[in-house]
Amino acid sequence: FFFSSRRRHTRCSGVSWARRCVQETGFVDCIRHLNQKGAIYATVLSLLSLTIPQFVEICLERVQEVLQKDLDKGEIIEPKNCVIFLGELMNIGTVNSFSFITILYDLLNEAEKTLDESRDYYINIVVSVIPHVYEGLNDKSALEFKNLIDGIENLMKKRNLKYLDCIKPFKATDINDRLSDFWSAIKDSVKQRKLRPASLYKPYADFAEQLSNIKSVSYTHLTLPTIYSVQISVVAVSLKK
Repeated sequence: FFFSSRRRHTRCSGVSWARRCVQETGFVDCIRHLNQKGAIYATVLSLLSLTIPQFVEICLERVQEVLQKDLDKGEIIEPKNCVIFLGELMNIGTVNSFSFITILYDLLNEAEKTLDESRDYYINIVVSVIPHVYEGLNDKSALEFKNLIDGIENLMKKRNLKYLDCIKPFKATDINDRLSDFWSAIKDSVKQRKLRPASLYKPYADFAEQLSNIKSVSYTHLTLPTIYSVQISVVAVSLKK
């Protein structure tokens, strides 16, 4: 009984520490706001999970919470960074590839239900993630990756760009459709089987041996069954990267 109680006490202490660390240190806020740092934070979280498995679950719960709130508010950068972070965890093997791609499908399904700038909002999040997960997702689930690319292409063909007309009077030059340009570059990379760009550093590659036996987490409780349509500024979506 003594040893059993000690184990329970140790586990509870670990959970309490992990929850306090996630909530009080601003770890998730860094994930949300610091662009191109997702791979670093994913590596840190994965290494921590080797000794404190509960830390992953608590952190993912918090990421899902803020991701949903940011989507509801129509934030531009934060949802993108959160999904990239989850994608990097998928690359490492910390989270299940099916669980990750479910979130991407949920975003595309929401794009299918919305129109014009709201549709572009969701497509842009998914397209921005592709360079980060191309290798990992294609290796782990080539068929699902192909279906994802096909789904994005179908939505891109349905786009109505008339909403961009309303900001032309405020621009001295022509409006560039940045999403179309970005998607064209992504498609070219996929066709040419170009791997992850060298500019997207993979810090977890330096810890391949330690992370080789990491336990993959299936976080079906973190899927987004309902992503509410957001009322977002046309100017913000068109002009902000």
